[in-house]
Amino acid sequence: MLRTRRRYQLGAALVVGAALVLSGCFTPVPQPSGSSSIGTERVAAELYAQLNAERAARGLHALRWDPDLAGMAQNWSRLLASTGKFQHRDLGAVFDLPPFNAEFSALGENILRGPSSLRSGAMTRAWMKSTGHRHNMLAPGFDSVGIGVVVVGSAVYVTQNFGRDAGNSTTLATNASESPIVTPSTAGSHC
Repeated sequence: MLRTRRRYQLGAALVVGAALVLSGCFTPVPQPSGSSSIGTERVAAELYAQLNAERAARGLHALRWDPDLAGMAQNWSRLLASTGKFQHRDLGAVFDLPPFNAEFSALGENILRGPSSLRSGAMTRAWMKSTGHRHNMLAPGFDSVGIGVVVVGSAVYVTQNFGRDAGNSTTLATNASESPIVTPSTAGSHC
């Protein structure tokens, strides 16, 4: 899902509902690194590295890790896992919330649900084989990303949130092809 900044006419109930869901403290998740802890943080770090490897293979700049987007992604993955639902959030409503209303001119989101045994490489490949998800991952206008991973029982819920800085006017359109996908499906760990 992709949203650029626009003014939306929303009913009071929708704004309050979105604020309640989204204001659950956008807790920053530590920036992924090679030394991140085991489990979900390691998978998030691997997904971040794989995303930037796919971008590099196509001559695109690397996305920087954004703690606000990571907190938003983590909270959305947590909500999906706790409710068992699988749906995108209303990114238009996010533009009305700080810090997103000042920092970003566009937002994008990829979500994934699968078995907790699914490796990070298989997650990246699944997104890369889907036109809409690949578009978000390879859009030249996005500058930042945050990733949230939650495991409940034998299921994993993953959210990637993408952002374009408020001062950036680079187009989000991309014609980047699926090939080559540089991330093997057996790469990385699982939760």
